[in-house]
Parts: sequence; C-alpha cells; structure tokens
Amino acid sequence: MPPDLPPPPPPVLAAYRAALIYDPTSVLRRTTVPILVLFGELDRNVNVVAAEQGFRADFAKSGARDVTFHMFPRAYHLLEQSVDGYEEDAIKPARFVSGYPEIMIKWLRERGVLSEEGVADARAGRASAARHGR
Repeated sequence: MPPDLPPPPPPVLAAYRAALIYDPTSVLRRTTVPILVLFGELDRNVNVVAAEQGFRADFAKSGARDVTFHMFPRAYHLLEQSVDGYEEDAIKPARFVSGYPEIMIKWLRERGVLSEEGVADARAGRASAARHGR
C-alpha cells in the first residue's frame, strides 16, 4: 500500500483479511450435495494439483458421492484464456475458455436441474443482453 494512503476502514480491512485467509476445509468436509469443481490449468492464484487433492480428501470425508472435476487447458483463475496464467496476460479480448458454459449446462442437465427450456431462456437472455450492450 502506498505510504501516502490511509489504511482502509476496519470493516473493509477485516473483509480483506477474511478473504485472504479463508480455509474452506470445514465446509468441504460437510458438503454432500453434487459438486462441480472447475480449474484453470494455468491458475497462478491456486496450486490446482494440490487443491484438487485436498478437495478429493475433504469430499471423501464428507461422504460426497457426486463430485466432478474438470481442468481447462490454457485458462487462468477466472477461466479465461491465457498464455501464461497471469491475469494481465490474458488473451485479448478476454474470453472464457472453450467449453466453459457447455460443461456447466451438461452437468446440470445430467442431474435434472436444467431443462431445454432453461437453456433456451438463458441463451435468449444472453442475446438480449448483447443487443443492449450488457
């Protein structure tokens, strides 16, 4: 932080600290609902190999039976295309990696959560947002 800037207000500082030191282990070890875990191969924020191993161990302790992992090649933490995994080096214009929405749609359909009508509605909404510059 530049020396001439005052520190953030205590609630903001507390939120930053909580986000930076959050350990999801206790929550993961109690999670039993279906889980889709997506990683970017080039993620520099998270060691994806260690994270996957940790997630698998935690979900095994929870008894979660429906856990799906997917690693996207050439993607960084936000699952956007990247050359080297650094956000500032994302491929421009920023684009999600190929297959990102499709894997979620497929996963939801397989569990009966998303119907064809839901997909059509989502596509119509996305087209409408694009027409309106959103």
